[in-house]
Amino acid sequence: MIKEVKNFIPHYLFCIDISTNSYNTGLPNYILNSIQGYLNSFHNGENSYIGFSTFDFKGVQFYSLGKNKEINITHMNDSKNPFCPLSPNKLYYNVIKEQDDILILIEKINNYIDLRREREITPNTTISGTAIYSGIESLSESGGRILIFNASPSSLGYGGSIMKNEREFINTDKEKELYIPQHTLFSNLIDLCQKYRVAVDQFIFGNFYFDLSTFCTISNMTGGAIKLYDFKYNDLIDHPDLINQNFEKLYNDVFRIISRPNYYDITVNLRYTIGFEVMEILGSFYKKLTDNFSIPSFDPDSSFFYHLRLSDSFNTEQKVSFQLVVYYTDNFNKRYLRVFNYTNKTSSDISQIYSYCDIDVLTKLFLIKELTLIYNSSQKDIRENILNKLTNMFYYYKKETKQVNSGQLVLPAQVKYLPSFTNSFFKKGIYTANRGNFTSVNIIYLIHFYMKCPIYSFILYLYPKMYKINLDKLNNLYFKKRLSLETLKLNRAYLITNGIFLDLYVFENEKPEFYQLFFGKDDYNSCIMDQVSSLNEESLTGELGEYLNNFIENKRCENFGNYNPLRIFFLDRNNSLKNDNLKMSLTEDSFYGEISYPDFLYSLHEKIQKKFK
Repeated sequence: MIKEVKNFIPHYLFCIDISTNSYNTGLPNYILNSIQGYLNSFHNGENSYIGFSTFDFKGVQFYSLGKNKEINITHMNDSKNPFCPLSPNKLYYNVIKEQDDILILIEKINNYIDLRREREITPNTTISGTAIYSGIESLSESGGRILIFNASPSSLGYGGSIMKNEREFINTDKEKELYIPQHTLFSNLIDLCQKYRVAVDQFIFGNFYFDLSTFCTISNMTGGAIKLYDFKYNDLIDHPDLINQNFEKLYNDVFRIISRPNYYDITVNLRYTIGFEVMEILGSFYKKLTDNFSIPSFDPDSSFFYHLRLSDSFNTEQKVSFQLVVYYTDNFNKRYLRVFNYTNKTSSDISQIYSYCDIDVLTKLFLIKELTLIYNSSQKDIRENILNKLTNMFYYYKKETKQVNSGQLVLPAQVKYLPSFTNSFFKKGIYTANRGNFTSVNIIYLIHFYMKCPIYSFILYLYPKMYKINLDKLNNLYFKKRLSLETLKLNRAYLITNGIFLDLYVFENEKPEFYQLFFGKDDYNSCIMDQVSSLNEESLTGELGEYLNNFIENKRCENFGNYNPLRIFFLDRNNSLKNDNLKMSLTEDSFYGEISYPDFLYSLHEKIQKKFK
């Protein structure tokens, strides 16, 4: 049966949380004002449409302009049976042809939000699940994306979380049953997105109480993005620069989504020679057990791969063939059929088989398979599973290649870095015993990110890198694979990147010329702060500051999705011991289980003291 495909017209619904938490951060105002800068950057903007809705603790508000350019606000307060009260021709405006109306609407929405805040203080919770559902209804005729911005815990409502407020959980089994991802309420949301070709992008701003484990399912299964901007609410007063840095990152993340090609109504199928069978398909949607799948949307940042096994025996040098078929629609309503054919020969030479391995794919396969189990297994068990798989693989390789008398395991170049790649993943906080500042929300967010990341970018993102900034060899910044105290010299500056953060560490014994050339300051004392400096890229104002800025920007491009602002740390003997970021960057996982953390800190203290002597 041929599937009937309607014309695809890209629509973007900006759905903004206007609860008390969100308003206090300035999020609604920032998003609305940022849209003015996006209007000329939409991919296929001439045929794209944009609409606005907001939500709070009791309802969803939809916005349109009347004949006299007055704002019309339509309220939808049925949180249990949500719908979209406006027709698409009233809710959505052409990004290019109706820019003047969009700008007027943005100004009036801003005024309405401010006026409402003056009149009443609403609770800190929202019905974000209801907002998503009503947004899907508004896109049912056209398809497109919901970009939902949330800074508050979700209250009870359709597809809400089990959070009643910031500190109380709902404990009754009946209420819990409504909000687990496996419940039909969430299945309905995902099925509707599949039917109407809707992707859900979520931007979670400073929200430690958001039920990310539940809501990320919607983005995972629809091919949308989910972004977490992590800060504490007291930072609004104590660290305003941190809020601005998160806003900058938010701006870039939204720009990345709307300005690049996105693909919709995607069907993927793998065909192969008899004798194989698909065990599972792994990707941002986690795991599927068939040889084909459909998803509402993919973007250029998405990847997936098949895990196959032999179901029959093959003769040596026998040809086996694979065909991957992808059917999709682009932002210009063009339907494409792409076919990739691949043929290889079987071999009984295990060394030859291993030399053909793709280290990127193999690493991601090892790690992603374990990530799918993280909800049901402890971090310690998952670490052991991965290490056991590595050990068994290398033991099998050595046994089959008859290298029983060799004290060293000789591996093909394609595989020998697999242990390093895998071990570096343990540093990311998901599998480590000491997770530092990693909360459950951080962990869930990183899982989602790893599942979606392309294979090549996944490896670049995975491995931490240290660059020694030497004034004598500035055009050839030194690269260190292993991060430890032994690699540090206290008359140097180091840039460390791990795909999440970019940190510049400047030690007290650096030459005065360094501060002059990079920061335009006289010496170390002109720059130093107690622990973490508020300086960022804009502080690199010296003669060589622009050079370092360009180098940092290249590292961001390599580390897919990394828009975090640069953090600069000025370290002497005292505050280096207080710097958790430095300790987490330099320490190996060898103390896991064998040495207590206080003892470990004492030994680290001794090493740093020796370095500064």
